[in-house]
Amino acid sequence: MAAWALALVLMLPAAGHAVSIGIATEPATLDPRFGTDAASARIQELVHCRLVRVDEKGLPQPMLAQSWRRLDPYTWRFLLRRGWRFADGRPVRAQDIAATLNAARDPRLGSPLAAQLAEIAEIHAERDALVVRARTPDPMLPVRLSVGVLPEEAAHAPPMPRHPPSCGPYRMISWNNGVIRLAKTGNAPRTAPEGIVFRVVPDPTTRALKLARGELDLIQGDIPAHLVPFLRRRARIRLVARPSLTFAYIGLTLRKPPLSDRRVRQALAMGIARKGLIEGL
Repeated sequence: MAAWALALVLMLPAAGHAVSIGIATEPATLDPRFGTDAASARIQELVHCRLVRVDEKGLPQPMLAQSWRRLDPYTWRFLLRRGWRFADGRPVRAQDIAATLNAARDPRLGSPLAAQLAEIAEIHAERDALVVRARTPDPMLPVRLSVGVLPEEAAHAPPMPRHPPSCGPYRMISWNNGVIRLAKTGNAPRTAPEGIVFRVVPDPTTRALKLARGELDLIQGDIPAHLVPFLRRRARIRLVARPSLTFAYIGLTLRKPPLSDRRVRQALAMGIARKGLIEGL
């Protein structure tokens, strides 16, 4: 089912200015090995490069890989493009990609991405290519390899939630008080905005009002249905609805009472009517 994906002010900032985006919550982490929530994923798409990117239809598109082909039912070879660099200027190498993917599938790291990489048997870095062998034939393997890349020496490092090395079209320059600022890198298209600012505005009505007043340029997702008519009536705002692979959930903080008490969490878990949920859904 299509969901209201974003609302966009048509009068975007002039060239050389930053685009301001309203988000509901801060990302959990910018470490590409661990971030799976929507807030993290949206920013990671901008700050991290990956072997392939996934388009709005869920199909793999070139990014670090300029092309790929199957050598046999189990083996894929990805030819890498040249020119991509980490934010510190170092070139992105096949060894960096292989190390990141191998780390993410290593159970000792504890990455939530391990499950999507579980059927990979071997990853081998060549000079300008990456060879991946799967345990079983898998036509979706390129999509599974869409993981943000870290330098080889950082791939097995402990979690880096705020300042991981990056190689995307943007780099993070600050993250303070619910405001995350990104700056354009040499990996970005020439026409891309010079900067992007994410501002945390938890209340959806407040986000919509800020958009209508021009304090925000874009809000993405989490737009309640009752706000859609209000936004439609604003001449400067365009709403775009797209099918989405994301899903909504309730995330609970365990850092403060009462949920910081393990016994409370256990009591809540015991009170869930699992049988009824299974039969009813």
